[in-house]
Amino acid sequence: MGGSPRQPAEVGRTFDAMARGRPINGWSVELARPVPVRDGTELRTLRDACTMVLDGVPEAKQLRPEWQHAAKLLMAAAESGKSDDVEAATKQIELALLLNGLLLLR
Repeated sequence: MGGSPRQPAEVGRTFDAMARGRPINGWSVELARPVPVRDGTELRTLRDACTMVLDGVPEAKQLRPEWQHAAKLLMAAAESGKSDDVEAATKQIELALLLNGLLLLR
């Protein structure tokens, strides 16, 4: 066996670390494209996406793989600012929103 499984509380802290636990200056970086949300908002920056996940997705749902992967990609994009990382984070946010019925399809 590779290691001990992560505990739900530990996994749930990914989002807190993403926005609150570490000072990262790259949260103002724009997403690869605006992402429309069903509530009428539009995510334009990494900070917008992070805030939407932290405040708009119930904590229990944040434990789902699509949101966990989004958190990791958002953090990587905020840390690096590289366009490839921003594109990957944007795609994953779109996928997570789609899988949870939150993406506004145009």
